[in-house]
Amino acid sequence: METLQELIVATSSYDDSVFVKTLLGDLINNVAFAVLLVMIVVVAILGLRSALLVAIAIPGSYMLGFIALNMMGLSANIVVLFSLILASGMLVDGAVVVSEYADRRLSEGASMVEAYGEAAKRMAWPIIASTSTTLIVFAPLLFFPGFTGQFMKYLPITLLVTLSGSLLMALFFVPTLGANFNRFFSVVFFIFGLAAGLFFFVGGMTGQLVDNIPSLQDSPLKTPIGIVAGLLLGPAAFSIIFFGIRTIFFMLIGNPRQTRTAEEASDPYQAKGLAGLYVAALRQLLKAPIMVAVLGLLVLVFSFVFYASRNIPTEFFPATEPDSANIFIKARGNLSIDEKDALVRDVEAVIYDLSVANQEFSAVSVRSQSGGQTNTAVPESEDTIGSVQLTFVDYFNRSRPVAETLQEIRERTDHFAGVQVEILAIAGGPPSGKAVQLRLRSENAALLIAELGRVRSIMEDNPDLVDIEDGLPLPGTKISLDLKEADAQRLGVTAFQISQYIQMTNDGYIVDNIRLDGSNEETDIVFRFPPEFRSIDQLGRIRINTQGGSVPISNLVDFKIDERTSLITRIDERRAYTMSANVAAAASGAEQKADSTVIAELTEALEAADIDPDVSWEFVGDNQEQQEAFSFLGFAFAIAMVGMFTVLITQFNSFYRALLILTAVAMSIPGVMFGLILTNSGFGVFTFIGVVSLAGVVVNNNIVLVDTFANLERENRPRSNDDYARLVMLTGAQRLRPVLITTVTTILGLLPLAMGIGVDFQNFVITGVDLSPLASLPLVGDFFASLNAREGVVSQVAASAQWWTGMSQAIAFGLAFSTMVSLFFTPCMLMIQGRMEVRKITGGAGRRRKLERFAETAREQGAVGGVVAS
Repeated sequence: METLQELIVATSSYDDSVFVKTLLGDLINNVAFAVLLVMIVVVAILGLRSALLVAIAIPGSYMLGFIALNMMGLSANIVVLFSLILASGMLVDGAVVVSEYADRRLSEGASMVEAYGEAAKRMAWPIIASTSTTLIVFAPLLFFPGFTGQFMKYLPITLLVTLSGSLLMALFFVPTLGANFNRFFSVVFFIFGLAAGLFFFVGGMTGQLVDNIPSLQDSPLKTPIGIVAGLLLGPAAFSIIFFGIRTIFFMLIGNPRQTRTAEEASDPYQAKGLAGLYVAALRQLLKAPIMVAVLGLLVLVFSFVFYASRNIPTEFFPATEPDSANIFIKARGNLSIDEKDALVRDVEAVIYDLSVANQEFSAVSVRSQSGGQTNTAVPESEDTIGSVQLTFVDYFNRSRPVAETLQEIRERTDHFAGVQVEILAIAGGPPSGKAVQLRLRSENAALLIAELGRVRSIMEDNPDLVDIEDGLPLPGTKISLDLKEADAQRLGVTAFQISQYIQMTNDGYIVDNIRLDGSNEETDIVFRFPPEFRSIDQLGRIRINTQGGSVPISNLVDFKIDERTSLITRIDERRAYTMSANVAAAASGAEQKADSTVIAELTEALEAADIDPDVSWEFVGDNQEQQEAFSFLGFAFAIAMVGMFTVLITQFNSFYRALLILTAVAMSIPGVMFGLILTNSGFGVFTFIGVVSLAGVVVNNNIVLVDTFANLERENRPRSNDDYARLVMLTGAQRLRPVLITTVTTILGLLPLAMGIGVDFQNFVITGVDLSPLASLPLVGDFFASLNAREGVVSQVAASAQWWTGMSQAIAFGLAFSTMVSLFFTPCMLMIQGRMEVRKITGGAGRRRKLERFAETAREQGAVGGVVAS
């Protein structure tokens, strides 16, 4: 016989830990992937010694950031991890600039101590200025209001502490280590580290391939084959990756050891590779810098016009695949619990049919009768008789999008008589209810209800809206009893006595209580009439004993039946109702309408309906939160621009050059717009945050260009247009490499999330770190076997990590476009300033020559001798 413990099976209906582990795992993998991509580029371009110094800046900045976060009592979460991804490309900027300048000084024959010491001093102000502008941009985000601000506050905090750490690494740690870095040690350290990593990686991959061969699955040769493959193929992979990227870079830009001499000799025309092509193009553009400036402005205007014509929708949080959904079953009427349960079971049967057929749910939790708590912040309405909570299988194991599954549930339950089924997908971001929420307010309750009916008709006529609720309380009646005080006093009856009789027609009148034997609780003794006398019809016929005899209760009270009002909501002293609806899923093959598009269409319909002016209406929920977030971000962007302008004025002491540096921000916006159009993405709060963040990133390249030009200008004192043109081209030739490196590293750091791909490094790193090399080798193949369940090593990131795609794309596209434009636009603007300086010089000299000729003529004529003498 089975015991009770054996008969009970405990399961979890919704496990948040799975969601959290998946999300953190994806972001950890993306952090590793971003750092790997950045380091491959840095090693191939900068060379071994500089690459190792730059490599130290990333973990060093992370370590300083973690120390600061721990001191503030903050822990690692999804926003912190994304912030590390965003910072991975920016952390190396200062170290790259210092190392690149030191390499150039070493090529001139300076010692390592002299080279790195001079690099730290010479590049200190540009690095401080560029880092300060980035920090100034992120600082206002600390004051982001509302739930979104509580969610996103970790982004500016993490970036502020890690970028501050990168500043310390670039100005103190990197120069100190560089001055004392032994070349032999750097070579051994680098080769050992990379070879060890490739050994385990290639060995594990080989072990997985061998494991897929049926005849060798259980063979003891699997581990030796993996070891041999790691030893043989690891160095080969190292050579291909390192020398391949380095060769491609040299073909494009030229060997840095060959190009530095020409650059330092103030001869930009000797630049080779991509730098040579860049100087040649720049030489032609500098002949007509005003045309380039006008062309840049036209590109900016065209981008805005083109973007506006595309009608790109706006969004609050990115639309991602939900991991769960709540289904609310609603029915009206005085239903018993058994009747409610039967209706809920009908919906449940549909869901279980889908679960058996498609294996789409990992858990299904059903609850009959309203009450209780579901995994949503949306309150249940009064007519909810039950709910079903769905937890979908892992993102990588789904056979179709969740939207199609929920739409099929909706279609299968539409024919259920007397039942309304509402479906709410649990998406990422703050819980805010249905997609469309419209609030109507008025001081006139009757007029408000009338207009509410008109608005509901408009919403019902819109095929894009489903699950419409008007916010009105459930229809019902209430009975009011008014005491006839004169008759009651004449018959000697009190209101309390009448209420006792009324109670006996309902729940009963408690007259006393007793405690039964063996019980610790008291039991009430209740008097009430037989069932046949407990109805509304019999209520007026109940007779009550009085001094004048037994009389019907209707002689003592007046009965009044009115509509029942269960809830009254007032906002700003006016009656208010909130209507809500979901946006219908698009038909198969059709494009899903954005929430903002549906709201815009509904707004036009309401404006055309001529709603009574005494009734005000506004969209709330996501739309209201989105508008408030956009308003704050616009204000934060303005504050950031003012702060950056102040820092740049302090450094360069020139309004023109400060404004010129800030043009990089304007030139990044077309890149963001074109990126949204290419990826067919909406402009959301995360994208806006990306634009604000981008402002602090794109100015760094302009700061380096303008600062280098200012130093060359002080050293060479140009006097003609040709002198200025040569200095501008020399500036471009010298700074092209660090500008491209910092841009590429920042973009590569964001590339995995921007493209929506990921590499599962997490389990591999854990295997390599926690176990000794020999013990871990047999397990490396198991790691790759686990990747098969997630469609290989490289796969699409989970839906949860797609939250950050919009922000990553905004920064990547904006930075790429701004860099390409700034490499030509900024030098041309510097040339325009140079021409104005030359005009001032030549203009003053011309006036002096005219005065000298006038004096000479006067002396010859002898007419103005006094003036000449003076």
